[in-house]
Amino acid sequence: LGVTSITIPTGDVDTFLLMGSVKHFQTGLFVNVNYARQDWDDAHFNLDGIEATAGIERKFFALGQTSLFGTWGRYTLDPNAGQSGDLDYWGLGAVQSVDAAATDFYVGYRHYNSKDAIEADIDAVTAGAKVKF
Repeated sequence: LGVTSITIPTGDVDTFLLMGSVKHFQTGLFVNVNYARQDWDDAHFNLDGIEATAGIERKFFALGQTSLFGTWGRYTLDPNAGQSGDLDYWGLGAVQSVDAAATDFYVGYRHYNSKDAIEADIDAVTAGAKVKF
């Protein structure tokens, strides 16, 4: 891997966040879209990010709700910051709720790709459980 580091400055930062979600309750189909922009005035550093997730959430099994989804995102560093580039990613995931145990089991895969500032292809798998009490 030819990974180089990107330094994100500290100090005062202006952050703008925007999110929209739509779900069709009869079919369980859903779409979420997020946008974020962060501006560090003192460091002349800007970071933009957008992410879209779409999937289906239904009770396929008696255990509880199942969510199956795909996601895509991009982070862009402003070229005026001295560091520039795009980091793209896509992924797939699943969440299975077990109502009797008040627990959600999840698994996800993401592929990150950058040909600019970071120059890397990274694959990540996450899995675990969330217990509600």
